[in-house]
Amino acid sequence: MVGIAASPLLGAMTARRAFAQLRPTAATLKLMSIQPLTGPSASYGMRVHAGSELAVKELNAAGGVPHERGSRYVIELVKADMANDRNEAIALLRQAAGDPKILAVMGPCNSVGFLPMVPVAGQLKMPTIGNGSGPPLKEWNPYVVRVNPAIEIAMPIFVEAMVKHLGAKKIAFIHDQTQDGQVASYNASKRTVQKLGVQIVADTVFRSGEQDYSAQISTIRAGNPDLVGIMAAIGDGARVALQMVDGGIKAPLYTPDGAFLDTTAWDNARGAFKGGFTWIAADLVTATGGLRKFLEDYSKAYPDLSPTQYSTYGYDSVHTAVEAAKRAGTITDRERFAQALGKLEFMTPLGNRVVFKNPPTGDNLNPVVTAVRITDRGKYERIN
Repeated sequence: MVGIAASPLLGAMTARRAFAQLRPTAATLKLMSIQPLTGPSASYGMRVHAGSELAVKELNAAGGVPHERGSRYVIELVKADMANDRNEAIALLRQAAGDPKILAVMGPCNSVGFLPMVPVAGQLKMPTIGNGSGPPLKEWNPYVVRVNPAIEIAMPIFVEAMVKHLGAKKIAFIHDQTQDGQVASYNASKRTVQKLGVQIVADTVFRSGEQDYSAQISTIRAGNPDLVGIMAAIGDGARVALQMVDGGIKAPLYTPDGAFLDTTAWDNARGAFKGGFTWIAADLVTATGGLRKFLEDYSKAYPDLSPTQYSTYGYDSVHTAVEAAKRAGTITDRERFAQALGKLEFMTPLGNRVVFKNPPTGDNLNPVVTAVRITDRGKYERIN
C-alpha cells in the first residue's frame, strides 16, 4: 500500500482547528436596558442608557469579564424604549423574561415604568435593577433592587439643608400629579417642611404635558413664598421654571434628582434655574479617581448628553449586575443571580457604595445625598 505524505499546510490548518477547539469560547452576559428614550422623561432615560452603554463598552474593550475556569465573557446590552408608557414597560419586561439568554433587566429610571414593573418582575422571577426611580414601594419582592437613593431617604436630607441655608419661613409647591416619583418627592417635601415649621402658602398641581401654568403661578405669587418647590419631569420642569420667572416669581426654585443641572433643560428654561437648588447622589464638580475618569470618558463619548447623576446610575447598574453574576458564579441562572443580588455589598468603580439586604427591601441602604445651589449652567456649590 502506498502511503500519502502529509502536507505541511494541512498539518498547520489541523493544528489551528485543534487550538480553536481547545480555546475557551467567550460567553455572553445579556442585559436589557429599559428606559424612557422618548417623551417627557427622555432626558433622564438617555443619560442612564448612555452610562450603561459606556460601562459595557469599557468592560468588553478590556477583553470581557473573568468567568469560570479561566474563561471570560462579554456583555450584550439590549436597548429598549418604554416611551413613558407603563404598559410598554411591562410588555418589554415580559419580552425580556421570555428570552432565556437575558439574565437581568436594568431600569427604567422613571416611576411611570418602574413601579408597575416591580410586581410583574416578582411574578416572572425576572431580576430587575432600578437605576433612577425613587418613590416608596408598597411591596417589594426578592427579584428587584435599585442602585439610586430612595426619595424617602433623599428628600428630607435635602429639604432640611435647603430650608436652614435660606432661613425660609414660607414655601409654595407645584407638582405633577400624574408621575408617582414627583408625587413622592412632593409628599416627602411637605412632611419635612411641616416638621420644620415652615408655612405652606400655596399648594398647586398640574398634569404632565400641560403648557400653561398661569393659574398656578398666580396662586403662588399671591402667597409671596421664600422658596418654591417644582416637582416635575425635566421637560415639564423647564417650562414651569421659565414661566415662574417670567411671571414675576422672585423666590428661589428647587427640584429633586439633580434636574436643574441638566444643561438642555437650563437652555430651555433660559437660565431660570440660577440660584435654585437640587440634590445629587454624586458630586460631579469635585470628582476624583474613578468618577473623574468616568466623567472624562462619558463627555468624550456623549458630547451632546451632559453627565448628570442619572448617567452614573446607568454605569453603576451594569457593574452591579456584573458583581452579582460574579458572586453567583453564573451568567444564565436567574435564581442564583437574584439571591446574590439581594445581599450584595460592594463599591462601584465610581466610588459609590451599593448595599442591598433584600428581603425586606431592595433599596440601596448606603446612598450619598448632597444638597446644592445652582450657580450657572451645569455648575453648583454644595450647601451641606
